[in-house]
Amino acid sequence: MNRVAVFTLFFFVITIAKAQEDVYKTIAAETCECVSKRSIDTSKRSEVEMALGLCMLESIQAHDVGIEITDDAAMSKFGERVGLQMAPICPDLFRVFMENSSTEEVVALELVGKVKSIESGEFLYLIFKEDSGKEHKLLWLRYFPGSDDFKTDPKKLIGKKMTVAYQDIECYFPKLKAYYNAKEIVEMKLEN
Repeated sequence: MNRVAVFTLFFFVITIAKAQEDVYKTIAAETCECVSKRSIDTSKRSEVEMALGLCMLESIQAHDVGIEITDDAAMSKFGERVGLQMAPICPDLFRVFMENSSTEEVVALELVGKVKSIESGEFLYLIFKEDSGKEHKLLWLRYFPGSDDFKTDPKKLIGKKMTVAYQDIECYFPKLKAYYNAKEIVEMKLEN
């Protein structure tokens, strides 16, 4: 290959790389502008993510970027590249988004009653009977306040009067190969 061909190829590659970088910057700027025009509650991560996603899609479609929006891996990689460009363009939005990444609001519901039985297997469940007579299957998935006293022998909980706080979560159950809603215990207080 002669020098002119190598130089032309090198110049072509550099030009394409520069054009791609410009597309990321353009989409980042348009996404920032679009999100700033929307009235969203920046304390809720889900609202911020939804606004970012919709605004980014609008910009991608306006610029006819050669990416298939149904390709999750490609979209994720593209979004990361755009996100890196967004930090200096709209630092307030970017900062709010980063701060909220670890502070999702957990809505806990409380039940008062007794543990009727324990089911153990792939996961540990408390069968909990409310004072009203209604039964619940509560998932003991990870540490929660009050769990250390019973982790070696959960059956000691049977018959104990307590208040249990739980949150609704979606879990993957390997044996069933599917996602299901579960009530995860987040706190447990024994009554005197």
